[in-house]
Amino acid sequence: MKNNPRSTHLAGDFFMAEGKRPQVPAFASELQQANRILLESLDHGLSSGTQLHAALTHHFNAGGGRVRMAMALDSGRRLGLSAQNRLHLALATELLHNASLIHDDLQDQDTTRRGQPAVWAAYGTDVAILAGDYLLATAFGQLGHCTERLPALLRHFQTRTTDLIFGQALDLAANDSTQAFSLERYRQIVSAKSGALLAMPLELTLLASGQDQYLPTAQAAGQAFAVAYQISDDLMDIQADARHDCLNLVHGLLQLGQDNALHVAITEGQLQCQQAIDLADTLPSSCAELMATKAKKLRMHFKQTEETHGS
Repeated sequence: MKNNPRSTHLAGDFFMAEGKRPQVPAFASELQQANRILLESLDHGLSSGTQLHAALTHHFNAGGGRVRMAMALDSGRRLGLSAQNRLHLALATELLHNASLIHDDLQDQDTTRRGQPAVWAAYGTDVAILAGDYLLATAFGQLGHCTERLPALLRHFQTRTTDLIFGQALDLAANDSTQAFSLERYRQIVSAKSGALLAMPLELTLLASGQDQYLPTAQAAGQAFAVAYQISDDLMDIQADARHDCLNLVHGLLQLGQDNALHVAITEGQLQCQQAIDLADTLPSSCAELMATKAKKLRMHFKQTEETHGS
């Protein structure tokens, strides 16, 4: 996979179907309905014969876990939000996520997404820019249908969108900067770019249910989980990232003179997993159960990796 040497290949779309927790029929039905409405939203204002419509259809037909959407639906249900409000929050979050993927692939020059050509590779850079912009605009439109605390939701959605953009800017600048690598800088990039989108499903549902006091905890949980998963991604891509000169925690630690860089990276991943679990468990009505379950599975993966390389 080709990568722009300016940009770190972050784990922006790491949730796939096989990682989902078992779902009760009611929730599975709600998630299926939300996905159908998501795909139908592509037809709003777009002619089916245009390149833009074809590009968006191509992108969504490639799959994806829809876990951010699932997190919002599950959290909203647990917090007592109406079916319509949690649906629109879920759609807004998922649309923003996919907008970021389309733009990231273009900036990173990644030619594939979910095993198929990325939008920019298949339809050109101009169409990719428009496709991402369309999804971003549609995300705000979905949010506008919410009937609970709309001004607060819009402000928070804009703030997290800004965080996402800031994280991508840090990402692009990482290899151009003369600033030395540090674990803290690594955390900052991943927390802004991936953490914003992982925390948002919890934050929006908490806001809509009037439980603003838990927003800092939800944000911290999302950031910790994002860092943990990025480290897992780095461990799987050590050789590929070296070939493409991409930022990788193991490579960065080696540059700092860490002889046991792999162990340090695994330990950091385990610590971030535990932090995500601990924080998620303090949120009301078990609204972050989906995140906690994912973090526990990821923690086990780190343990297995450590055992494999320690043997």
